[in-house]
Amino acid sequence: MGKGDSIGKAARNEIRKIRATYWNNLGVAIMAGGFFIPYFALYPRFYEKRGFFDHIPLADWIAVGTTLVPMSFAFFSSLILRHVAKKILEGIED
Repeated sequence: MGKGDSIGKAARNEIRKIRATYWNNLGVAIMAGGFFIPYFALYPRFYEKRGFFDHIPLADWIAVGTTLVPMSFAFFSSLILRHVAKKILEGIED
């Protein structure tokens, strides 16, 4: 008897669903915390006071530059975690 023989197919499928839900929710949290929050924090610097390409001070461009790297990392990390969740779900048995 192997390790997986002690539980049934339905139980293994439920475990896979729970794992996939965990990884997907982690991706959503990273997207919300690492992408959307910085995006909305930068929004007032550009859109409330002036048009986007009007004279923009160097400090605002520095803020954008230092924020884009972690935002990009969060965005692509969330995509990778979503892919992990999808791969886990592909293992569901009929």
